[in-house]
Amino acid sequence: MKKILVFLFTMSLGLCFSLADVMSVKAQETGSDEFTLEEITVTAQKREQDLQKVASGIEVIQGYQLTEMGSLDLDDALRNISSALVSPAGEEMTVIIRGMDNDSMPGDSYSQVAVTVDGSFSNSWGVGTTGLYDMQRIEVLAGPQGTLYSRNSAGGVVNMISNSPTTEEVQASGSVELGNYARVNMTGMLNVPLSDAWAVRAAFISSVNDGYASNGLNDTDDRSLRLKLGFTPSDNLSAVFTYEYNKIGGKSQGNGFEAFEDESDVDDPWTNLSDGDLFHGWTQTSRYYMNLDLKTPIGTVTFLPSFSDTGRKLTQAGWVTDDPAFGMGGRGNRLYEAGETFNSPQDEQSYELRMASPDDFFMKFIVGLYYYEREWRDKITHKDIWYFTDNGDDSDDFYLPSTEDTTSWGSKGGNSKAVFGSFTFPVTNAFRVNAGGRYTKEKETSSGVDRMTGEPTYNEMESGHPDHKLGAEYDIGEDTMLWVDYSTGYKLVRGGGSRGADQKTTAYQAGSKSRFLDNKLQFNATAFYYDYSNFSVGQGIDPVYVVIDGETITYNGSGIGDAVIYGLDVSTDYVITSADRLNFSLSYLSAEVDQVLVTYTYQGIENTELAPPKTIPSGKKLNNSPEMSVVAGYQHRFDLVGGGKITPNISVRYTSEYFLEFEVNERNIPAGMDPDKVNTEPATIMADASLNYSHGSGKWSLNGYVKNITNHAQKNGMMRGDMRLGPPRTYGAVLSVNF
Repeated sequence: MKKILVFLFTMSLGLCFSLADVMSVKAQETGSDEFTLEEITVTAQKREQDLQKVASGIEVIQGYQLTEMGSLDLDDALRNISSALVSPAGEEMTVIIRGMDNDSMPGDSYSQVAVTVDGSFSNSWGVGTTGLYDMQRIEVLAGPQGTLYSRNSAGGVVNMISNSPTTEEVQASGSVELGNYARVNMTGMLNVPLSDAWAVRAAFISSVNDGYASNGLNDTDDRSLRLKLGFTPSDNLSAVFTYEYNKIGGKSQGNGFEAFEDESDVDDPWTNLSDGDLFHGWTQTSRYYMNLDLKTPIGTVTFLPSFSDTGRKLTQAGWVTDDPAFGMGGRGNRLYEAGETFNSPQDEQSYELRMASPDDFFMKFIVGLYYYEREWRDKITHKDIWYFTDNGDDSDDFYLPSTEDTTSWGSKGGNSKAVFGSFTFPVTNAFRVNAGGRYTKEKETSSGVDRMTGEPTYNEMESGHPDHKLGAEYDIGEDTMLWVDYSTGYKLVRGGGSRGADQKTTAYQAGSKSRFLDNKLQFNATAFYYDYSNFSVGQGIDPVYVVIDGETITYNGSGIGDAVIYGLDVSTDYVITSADRLNFSLSYLSAEVDQVLVTYTYQGIENTELAPPKTIPSGKKLNNSPEMSVVAGYQHRFDLVGGGKITPNISVRYTSEYFLEFEVNERNIPAGMDPDKVNTEPATIMADASLNYSHGSGKWSLNGYVKNITNHAQKNGMMRGDMRLGPPRTYGAVLSVNF
């Protein structure tokens, strides 16, 4: 099997490099015109670089693109990145790149893909859900990034980079967006120089829309404010102090939608039978962080401290059914809605101190120290309890509600300490060798009271792990670079039983980055192979029920195993004429397990006699891993008299079928439905379109858009017996003004 994988990997590389050679020759035969691709500067490797000089698979979304399309969260913003998927869950979301998924709810466990805001990692509620305003760009990096980035990030990194204050001039901008579902979004920004050294920048967003669920859920009522104070007294010293406030309100996503196999089977896929008035909540975060850069003769020192304080309260309903072995969920007759309230405050702090080589040093290096700490307290109050009652005759058994409240609480904490370094040594002017390493020491604790037994619980895990990276870059021409790397990444997995093993990833990547036709055509390709050890399955496994002395004991299952992931990412950007532009990206992905061993525990203790382990055979595909994803976009600009412009744009995405959860609990699926079909997002084509008018003065523009033109109900997750769905067709217009 592995020989076949190596063969496919080698063939993919050969195809990329052969195409690069052909296009390079063709470019020499083509004349130059005035229109070319722009140069994009990124900080993906903790220093400013041309995107085409970064030896890594990376995609960039510019800030103006987010504004024009009304993208307010990462789920919307990453829609046109073929290698990425986003699984939202209320005010949380998990980013998946190349099938590297999380095994738990986003706020509960650290994702395989880290999200940073202006350079600082955060796992707080709402990260990626709010904050996409006054953005400079979003950088999406694939593959292990631990030798340069904060927390471990075996699957990749998403960098959200906002605009910083400038002392050059007063700037102001704003936008108003109106759309269906009573959508009203407003943004504003004001940048004011205070002196030659000081400047302040303030930006805000207000986002409101009605819910698209039949009961009013999946609404939006969010606010966010960002204040930045910039200080640049000299070329050698700069600092940006930031305060950011986010508040997420409304009814939220709730408990999901009615399960279905195919959306053609139901009249309205966005049906939710719960009482929408039972759902309400808020999450608010205050975050303080700083970015300090000091240039010294031996290098640039950067200090990044960050503090956040998050409060969260969420009230929701859960169904009680007539299946005694199931409890809450979608199977059986739904008899009663029971309420539960979550109070989940969370604190985070992190510190990163690093030094980068001077600009004129013979080699490039970055070395640093990192510390992260998180404390999360969770109190759950159930407004009603339920129990199964035997009538003593032939009539149906039923549930009776109680007026008593039950409360469970818990806290999770942990810290991560790391030392890291990355080095690039130029062997020749065209050939460079890369090496990097990181050592991480982590500790995770959890404690609380079990709601069913009243017994105290405590769990503690510690781990120390080295990661490393080796690679090379070679410029075969002025505009073509080949690169390879070998890197590792890991993730500490909390939990009992077999889930206690660290997840480890060994990645082999090779790619090419090229521009041809006198800087009009960009062609980038990356082939990758991941050896993914200790893949963890924490959800969806059907528990084992054991009756002992008349009492039913529930043994919950969790699985662990190895997986192999390999594939090919290709992206192109072609300026056909001065008025026509074509984008195309393709991701091929194979992600399968070798074998998964499932063990069962009760209160953290295994009993192989009462609940014997089972195996999930090799060859099963990982969840959120479509074999093929293709994104294509085209735009044409019409120049008007007076300097105005009209630019229509269309983007189409094809995704082959994939599983939502690796394992689906059949008890969660309504009777008569095929669990595999319910748990599968079928092969689909989705399209977005926009029409932008830009005034000749450059002071204002008007952009109309339609998203999800086909009105497809995209499955993006399971929640007990219900499903999480993407939004239906939405449309609107954004008026943007610059002063």
